Amino acid sequence: MRRGALQQAAELLQAHPSLVPRHAGPLVARLSERLSDGSAQVRQALLALLRAPAPCLPELRRCGALAAFGPLLAAHLSAALTHLDAGVRADALAALEAVAVACPAALATPPRQLAAVVGLCSSLLA
Repeated sequence: MRRGALQQAAELLQAHPSLVPRHAGPLVARLSERLSDGSAQVRQALLALLRAPAPCLPELRRCGALAAFGPLLAAHLSAALTHLDAGVRADALAALEAVAVACPAALATPPRQLAAVVGLCSSLLA
């Protein structure tokens, strides 16, 4: 998924939030991959989707996808947070913030992979 696809996905999910649980696996997988995309425009489209008023993140949490695919999301977030490009790191931190704001319980829910990413952030700042 690139910028145009992310924008269309955001529109589709706003119009049909019931699609989120049915396609949670591919959705988390493809969105996670874009966290370390080389294009700032693609990362900004991803952040717009994550911050959109559509219930994408809450729906992913509600259907259990954030717990089920937490390791995948955590791996991509960790990679993006330690990327050589400062823009990728900054956008990854913004994505983590979007997850924390939309689904704070996702950081504390077992298996706690996302909480480990927060720990990574604190160790990077120390």
